[in-house]
Amino acid sequence: MKFIKYIFCLMVLPAMVISCGDFDDDNLDFSNSLNPYVEINSPPVVVLEPGESFVLPVVIRVAIQSDLNVSYVIEGDMMAQSEVVIPANSLSASIMVPALNEEGQATVTITGATSDGNEEFSIGRGDAALGLSRTSVVINWVMPDDE
Repeated sequence: MKFIKYIFCLMVLPAMVISCGDFDDDNLDFSNSLNPYVEINSPPVVVLEPGESFVLPVVIRVAIQSDLNVSYVIEGDMMAQSEVVIPANSLSASIMVPALNEEGQATVTITGATSDGNEEFSIGRGDAALGLSRTSVVINWVMPDDE
């Protein structure tokens, strides 16, 4: 047991002394460098039965002090253009996609996001080609198989 304590002291004490030395670069940046962005929190494809509506969550990375107006379009067998508001100090809001009463398809895409203070938010995080964020969702209304 004494041997283990001796080895411990030989290893830990020098490391502690070395770490207390002067650090040359005192200009460290711990700020959050990722731009504010808005994205959809959903699988890329949603399958519903005709007559079913869908609630699509839209999220932001950090809460802000003012409302965020998120513009979106619905294209396909259903066409619409609207906005949803993420309230101040909140992280999400919901887009209500109305029911389609027959088989069909629609794509919901975020087109813009601006705060009440006119701050523009990025649509998705990073390069869209990398697939880091979902900015659109395909919704399919399909008749169920009769078994």
